[in-house]
Amino acid sequence: MKTSFFCLIYLAISCSIFIASCKDKDPTIAEITVVDKNSVPVAGAKVRVYCSPSPCDVTSTQTSDGSGVSKHEFKYPAVLKVEATATVTVTDNNQIPPVTSTYDIKGEGYVKLVEHETVPVTITMIK
Repeated sequence: MKTSFFCLIYLAISCSIFIASCKDKDPTIAEITVVDKNSVPVAGAKVRVYCSPSPCDVTSTQTSDGSGVSKHEFKYPAVLKVEATATVTVTDNNQIPPVTSTYDIKGEGYVKLVEHETVPVTITMIK
C-alpha cells in the first residue's frame, strides 16, 4: 500500500513538472528606439539588426513606429549590430521664400540579446 501511495505521488509530481515545462516561453526580442541628437524619437527610420562579421545570416529589418521604436524577434541569444538610417526634411520658414533641405541621419550600436527577454537599446542618429 505504501509503495502504491509513493508511486502515485511520484506520478503526480512528474506530470506537474512535465506540464510546467510545456509552458510557452517569452520570445527573444531586441527593442530598438531611435532618437535624434536632441533625444527626439525618429519615426520611419530603417532599423537593421544583424550579425557582424559575416558569414552568418541572422538579420532583421523593421521601420520605427511613431515613437521611434522597432521590435526584432530572434530565436537565440546573440550580440548583434544595429544600424538605423533615415532621411529628414526640414523647412526654414524664416526665409522668403521658405527653404526646404533634406539630409540623411544615421546611428549604430550593438545589442546583446538575452534568451526569452526583451532587451531595450537606444540608438542616437546624427548627420
